[in-house]
Amino acid sequence: LWVVVLKPNPVNAHLGPLMEEGFRALIERGFLAIVYGGADVGSYLSNHSDVDELHVTGSDKTFETVLFGVGTEGQTRKAERRPLITKRFTGELGNVSPVIVVPGPWRPGDVEEQAKQIASWVTVNAGFACLTPRVLVQHEPWDLRSPLIRAIERRLNQAPTRYAYYPGAHDRHGEFVKAHPEAHLFGKVDAEQLPWTLIPDVDPEDTQDICFRQEAFCGLFAETGLDAPDPASFIDRAVAFANETLWGTLCATLIVHPKSLRDPNVAAAVERALSDLRYGTVSLNMLAYYSAHFMGSPWGGFTGHDIYDVQSGIGKTFNMLMFDRAQKSVVRAPFKRLDPLTVASKRPV
Repeated sequence: LWVVVLKPNPVNAHLGPLMEEGFRALIERGFLAIVYGGADVGSYLSNHSDVDELHVTGSDKTFETVLFGVGTEGQTRKAERRPLITKRFTGELGNVSPVIVVPGPWRPGDVEEQAKQIASWVTVNAGFACLTPRVLVQHEPWDLRSPLIRAIERRLNQAPTRYAYYPGAHDRHGEFVKAHPEAHLFGKVDAEQLPWTLIPDVDPEDTQDICFRQEAFCGLFAETGLDAPDPASFIDRAVAFANETLWGTLCATLIVHPKSLRDPNVAAAVERALSDLRYGTVSLNMLAYYSAHFMGSPWGGFTGHDIYDVQSGIGKTFNMLMFDRAQKSVVRAPFKRLDPLTVASKRPV
């Protein structure tokens, strides 16, 4: 018999009453308690002897702070493998999420449609999501590479900016723009809002670039181009780039035109990519997180991490079918589809 204590992040505490109403039957029977507070409450619960298991949704930094402590002492404990907490600890954490755009026979309408989709994925929840696209990976010589960027930028320029509610957002945004003053900004900057931001043409050979190694966690993403002799070779190189250069293993997306899949070499490369991408969810032609809406699809980092290299987390959430050894979820969607949740909607998400 399991009972659960849920402590929301203070930035989401306003959702508590709704959760209390929705789960009232469990709360009244003592199976669930929802509590509120900051790090002090979290620390108390994490270290309480009656708590057998922990799960956190957040950043790898929060995960490691709970496990090892802060500052130099925490770093030493991690290096010496002396965690403060030894109980089972799982987490759904961050990611530098790639979107790999496979070159193909796109028409102008295809460019506009996919630009609308990508811009919508960037602006979901004001960019404060572990699934937000962070690096758009394109074929360097593709003649539609620049038109796609410009189309995305037009969509972002039309999208109203939003309240940058998550702590530290302005500082993180400033760090990225300082590293890349060539960044393109859309919308206003003030004490409450941040502009949508695209950093184009980041050098893929600079493997330690901030865009590749750190999650921005605001409405900011980058674009890079990989050279390859043909689309199939590009896909293989993009998979290696995502696996070896980008930080995190939560989710990755490919965008592939159906006519491209008529080429046996491209179709085979796409299937290799779906198999070889080391991410907990790999999606084709849709935002990876939509798979979580199915609830049956396991969601979380790629299997194999431990507390000393947690990256995007340990364990799976959702997973209502209770798969006990799921490595990844693979989801597919049509290249064109009806999607009411875009920046072009009357009430965009």
